[in-house]
Amino acid sequence: MRVLNAVIGCILLIPALLHVFIPHKPLIAYIFMGMYAVGALLAFTSVHTNMGIRWARIMALGTTAAMFFYFTVFFKMAPQFHEAWYQSGKALEGIGMLLSGFAMIPVLSCFSCMLKADFREQLERPAGKKAFFGVPEGIQDKNG
Repeated sequence: MRVLNAVIGCILLIPALLHVFIPHKPLIAYIFMGMYAVGALLAFTSVHTNMGIRWARIMALGTTAAMFFYFTVFFKMAPQFHEAWYQSGKALEGIGMLLSGFAMIPVLSCFSCMLKADFREQLERPAGKKAFFGVPEGIQDKNG
């Protein structure tokens, strides 16, 4: 999973760097460049497995927001596509957003696994405190 997320991070850096060379630099190019870079940063951060549970929660929420951004931008672009949109100049941006949204799924899965892995802390937690992301109470520790 680490290798896959590192590859996703490298792939998301490519469109971020390509947006640097867009002539006339409209504001939307800077936003897309930033969001691709944020996606790459989240993918590279998921490779680090020793982060605390609070950071894992923040990164999971950030990954979810990035994923929804990518899908939202793609579906906002979709009505402007004509029947051969994949042959036009907008195809690169549309396909990039769509694939970036799907690429965030394994990254989010990694953060989700980090949050579910340390459930001993949740079992020792006071009764009134519930975790935002957590393991259901009925699951028992199989190691002891």
